Amino acid sequence: GITLKNRWLVKRPIFLFFGEMENEFQKLLGLPSFLDTSYGRVFLFECQKGNHRAEIQKKLSDSAGFDVGAIIQNKETERPYFSKSPFNANWTHTKNLCILAYSESACVGIDAEFIRPKSLKIAERFFHSEEIKYLNELNQKNEYLVTTEFFKLWCRKEAYFKCVGGSFFGEILGKSFLSKEQAKVSFSEFTLDYNTHSIYVVLATSPKNHPLL
Repeated sequence: GITLKNRWLVKRPIFLFFGEMENEFQKLLGLPSFLDTSYGRVFLFECQKGNHRAEIQKKLSDSAGFDVGAIIQNKETERPYFSKSPFNANWTHTKNLCILAYSESACVGIDAEFIRPKSLKIAERFFHSEEIKYLNELNQKNEYLVTTEFFKLWCRKEAYFKCVGGSFFGEILGKSFLSKEQAKVSFSEFTLDYNTHSIYVVLATSPKNHPLL
């Protein structure tokens, strides 16, 4: 099963859970059932990777009240979207867990990673110098915490990229994300316990009129 390890790290939830997992998450978050916001929703479901896009298409169609059409790949950004969907949608798939975020009023990007031992050589090769210094200093104090912080930074970079676009390797990977304060992009992040593993999840949201979009 899935449990929420800690509450949202923001003053108020931007996205809310719904669907089959709604009752469990509603209790964990202390939110009224079917509560909606002007931002959108996040939906979690278990699904084999090869089947997740059909399930996403179904979830978006159910929410929209009509068929959102076939999935299309944007040739410039390589970002997938549904041809008739009224939503800006993004999703991430890790193991057998898929997390879908969608909104009518904001652009969204979401990423999730299983927290697992990871060599800091990746950070030393690609991350910003301030991030490398932070992780190396942390590594001398707490091996588990440095692993969590590595995936927090990685997920922030991925979610930001999936939200606003640009060049991941050319612009975003080397940018510092030690601070959640990024121009016109808001982050919400939390940790999930899933089948004895911990997953770090970051959601990025931005107004649709963001100049980078």
